[in-house]
Amino acid sequence: MEAEALNGEATDSRKMEVQIGGAVTLECEGGCWGHGTAMDPSGPGPLALDRVIYQDAGEYRCVTPDKNLQNTWRAQLPYYIKVTGRPMVYPTAQFVSANEGESLDIAVEFCAEPSYNKLLWMSSESVYIPGGEERDGVQALELESGGIETCFRTTLRIDAVQWSHSGEWMFIVRSQAGVADASVSVNVTRAFGFSRGSTLARSIMTIFYCLIVVFYSQQR
Repeated sequence: MEAEALNGEATDSRKMEVQIGGAVTLECEGGCWGHGTAMDPSGPGPLALDRVIYQDAGEYRCVTPDKNLQNTWRAQLPYYIKVTGRPMVYPTAQFVSANEGESLDIAVEFCAEPSYNKLLWMSSESVYIPGGEERDGVQALELESGGIETCFRTTLRIDAVQWSHSGEWMFIVRSQAGVADASVSVNVTRAFGFSRGSTLARSIMTIFYCLIVVFYSQQR
């Protein structure tokens, strides 16, 4: 089967903006919807997106059969959906374990539109900025693409896990629309079998609260 622009109209697009958690319905009479440059199928008829997330953003095309040419399909004028709202974070795991001396990567995916203006990782003792220098064997690496324009992946790398690295590590992202955070609990096992989990020298929530106060005071 082939797909082609309907009446040469596919040079423009209709743009729609939807808030995180919102809903939108796109009409497609007698055809089916495709999403993205690969035109991944999204189902026939009207396309209803409920509780919209950042991953729903992108281009949608209604593809309909050509009445004059058998086995030929025509792609109608595309819709482009832009998703906006508060940042969202998605840790790849909330609990990780490592043996003392091993290397460890802690990863979090996040999305933000409007774009982020502050990113950081922190433990009970230190703060790390993505793309910054390694400090005491710990580094927040440069951001990676999350697969769509508004999403990214951040990784905190510990070269050789120590007993002191156990406990809660937190990632925080801020944009003009708000603040979001994700925490990952690290359990460290020593060679003789003992493990240490969530005990911290200071309260992580106290640090978090102070940090949020600083964030918003900078916006004033």
